Amino acid sequence: MLFRSTGFVTVFSPIASDLTVTIIQGDSYNNADGRAITWTGSSASWPSLTGATLVWTARYETGETAKTATVTGTYSARLELASAESAALPAGSWTYDLRATLSSGRVVTLAVAPLIIKQLEQ
Repeated sequence: MLFRSTGFVTVFSPIASDLTVTIIQGDSYNNADGRAITWTGSSASWPSLTGATLVWTARYETGETAKTATVTGTYSARLELASAESAALPAGSWTYDLRATLSSGRVVTLAVAPLIIKQLEQ
């Protein structure tokens, strides 16, 4: 399940080329370590994110969780997760979306894709 308008979206690990995000429970996903979850669109695929508010929502069979993402450029966004946040996500197959509320007040879904939460075997 992938939503993308015309144009291209560039993604970086832990995001696959089809926008699937894979998270390991208990791992940190911080920009300072080069592990933040980052999406980059273009003027052909996304509206300007200047002044926008971003929310990343992960949905699974019995619930959902949401977190504010950061606008990092006109067409780019970043999500950071602390170790405790990723540890609290139940292992399994989820779906996520990244939505922007633009400065105009309009709401735009930038991405919808699978989210995989993995538990490391001890």
